[in-house]
Amino acid sequence: MFGDRPRVTPQEFHEKVRPWLSNEGFNDHQLDKLEALFEQSLQSNSAIPDWKPGIDQDTLTKTMAYMRAHPDATGFDEHQFSQIEAAVLKCI
Repeated sequence: MFGDRPRVTPQEFHEKVRPWLSNEGFNDHQLDKLEALFEQSLQSNSAIPDWKPGIDQDTLTKTMAYMRAHPDATGFDEHQFSQIEAAVLKCI
């Protein structure tokens, strides 16, 4: 179920994804905005017993689709979307 899928843990997001994107030119404001977009996935959810926090492939796909559909709201461009997706996929 929820806990069996490969995912980027909150710790991996902070220790691997954020630094990788920072090295690609993302600033702290952009990284904070990105983290906010994935916030629900990175948080614990006591309402769902088998829930494990993290970003799995399904969450990544859905969040990237949302960001691409709303580039004005997210503030990212297509090149940045590709960088974000690559950074997260490296850790899944």
